[in-house]
Amino acid sequence: MATKVLNVSLRASVIPYGLIAQAAFAKVETSFLDTAEHDATLAHNDQTITDQDQIARILAEKAGGIAQGTSSTPDFLKIATNLRGNLAFPELVAILDDLDDYLAYRTYLIGHDLSSVDLAIWGACRGTPPPPLCHS
Repeated sequence: MATKVLNVSLRASVIPYGLIAQAAFAKVETSFLDTAEHDATLAHNDQTITDQDQIARILAEKAGGIAQGTSSTPDFLKIATNLRGNLAFPELVAILDDLDDYLAYRTYLIGHDLSSVDLAIWGACRGTPPPPLCHS
């Protein structure tokens, strides 16, 4: 699998911190572009991948996060996807409560070391835009 470079737009509406961290973890070169059509693209197997969920999955596979993890690994990547969306407060609290419960007796989501999946969740939490201000 030839994963060459992750390109990140400096004009992205929300900086994809998780993808940047996953790329560094998987030892994939990252470049930052001043102008870009997409927030992030990944050059992989002579294709340009633009879907952030697919990029996260490819980077997790490259780093060994999915192969070394359990069958629940894709569920964590799905949680990262949900966290990046616009969630109502009760939905956000439910997801964070589930993560908190899961991590109550664990340090990492998968295994005993930092994984690409941990970075995907961190990046989704870090990169979530603030809610719009309400004016009354």
